[in-house]
Formats: sequence, C-alpha cells, structure tokens
Amino acid sequence: MKAIIRHFISKHLIILLFLTGLSTILFAQTFPIQQDVEKPETLYIGTPFTLSINISLPNSLTIQHPVKDTLDVFTLLDYKVSKEEVDQTTNYQYDYNLAAFEVGEQRIPPLAFEVYDDDGSVKSVLQSKPVYLNIISVVADTSIVLKDIAPPLKVKYGFWDFALPIFLALVVIAIIYLIWFKFFKDRDGELIDREPIDTTPPYKKALQLLHQLREKKHLERGEYLPYYFQISYIVRYFWGLHFNVLAVEMTSSEILNYLKDIDLAEYPEIMKFLQETDLVKFAKKETSVNKAIELTEWLENYLKSFEKATIESEQ
Repeated sequence: MKAIIRHFISKHLIILLFLTGLSTILFAQTFPIQQDVEKPETLYIGTPFTLSINISLPNSLTIQHPVKDTLDVFTLLDYKVSKEEVDQTTNYQYDYNLAAFEVGEQRIPPLAFEVYDDDGSVKSVLQSKPVYLNIISVVADTSIVLKDIAPPLKVKYGFWDFALPIFLALVVIAIIYLIWFKFFKDRDGELIDREPIDTTPPYKKALQLLHQLREKKHLERGEYLPYYFQISYIVRYFWGLHFNVLAVEMTSSEILNYLKDIDLAEYPEIMKFLQETDLVKFAKKETSVNKAIELTEWLENYLKSFEKATIESEQ
C-alpha cells in the first residue's frame, strides 16, 4: 500500500512540475529589442556613426532610458527619440549619434531601458547587446618622402627686423603693467580682492532659482516639459552644492543609489519626485498644472527644511 501511495505522489508531482514550467514559458512576457549600427566601411577616429535601438511595448507601458554624455570611450554627439503607435503596440526608436576618440577595438556597453507600469512602478529592465567596433587612426603615410621643389631662400635681416618686434613687446608689457596697477592695486599698493567668496547657503541659491522659474510662467502657458526639466535641474543643483557631488551629470538611478547610502528620511519622497519628473521628461507622460504645483511645493518645502536645520544648529 505504501509503495502505491509513493508511486501516486511522485507521478502527480512530476506532472505538477511539468505544468508549472510550461506555464512559465507560455506566459512569460518578453519585449523585443533590436539594434543596428550605421557607419562607414572604415571607421576613423572622430568619425560620427549612428547606433539605432528599436523597442516594441504595449501601449499600457512606458519606457525610460537615462542619457549620458559619454559611453565609455564614445562621445554622444546627438540623441533622438521617436515613437510610433501600431494597433496596441508602441515602437520606440532611439538614435545615438556617436564618435570615438581612441584607436583600436572599442566596446559600446549595454544600454539599460526601464519599463514602467501605469502606476510608475518598474515592470522590467531591458538591455541592449554590447557593440564592438574597430577604430582606425588618421596617420600620414610615412612611406612617402617629401622633397623640396626649390632650394630654401636666404633671408637677410636688417635693423628694423629686430628693433620693431622688441619695441612692440615693450609696449605690450607697459600696457599690461598699467592695467594691473590701475585695477588690481589700491592706494597703499596692496592687492585688492576682486572675487569675494560667496557664502550663500546652497538651499538659498536653489530657492532663488525656483523663484526665477515661477516668474517665467511656464505653467500658465502649458509649457510642462521645460518646467519639469528646470525643477529637476534645481534639486540636482542643490544636491551638487550640498553634498559636493556632480549631481547635475548623474542619472536618477545613480542619485538614488548615492542618497540611499546616506540614509535620508526623505528618501521615499525624493524617489517619487525623480520618477514623476523623469516620466514627463523622457517618456512624455501627460501631466497637469495641479500635479506640477504639487511637485514644486514639495521641492520648496524640502529646500526650506535645510533652513530650519541651519538655524537649529546655530542655536
């Protein structure tokens, strides 16, 4: 009897595992990603070429790809994104105009594309394949021997050939001395400090930029894209001064990884702010005046919290 029960359980267990694996294969969701490189037959150093990446997604999903100025040894000269909706699918076309300035076999690293649901959560991360290119140096042909067509001319120098350059050099030195004496010395002969150190706290500088942005009245004219770019830049500008990092050159993922190590209490709100601004900037997500004002008020309160912290530390 026990042998019959064990045989029955093992048989049905194998069937259950088979059905589980089969369902995983059938229902796993994949997103096709295609890439192509348009370049001349011989790729010299500094010669532009185009890397094209095409991704197809359902209309219910959006995609974001952080753009960097450099991809290892390749410099990004231009960047273009286009979308085309076909039935229930949206085709995203990314065109990168690149150039390399190092010779030899060079590698374009895989590019990461984050796929988002309607609620802004990450559904998947797609990666392109690395691309290997051979970059040729532009060097003159050393096998060709250059010969003079005619013998070199003999030049005879006179008195003024030497005197005039010396006179002009003395005039230039005198002018430089007069300018230095007039503008960089006071009456006692001490140097004047022409560049006072700016002691304005970073949060005040960011608040000034936010005030200037409001005066431009982008929201009243429905200009959401430049407005979202500006508020995203202001918070990055503040982090760059406050934490002494190149935040304006970092992607949102890199900033979140950096702030996560600092263990900030506002980390969840910061992550939500960056996700909302990135979706409008890169995925062209629709927004509204009320949503933009909500993000702006959060940014203003976040910056003002540093003013309170500064006052408490001084007391």
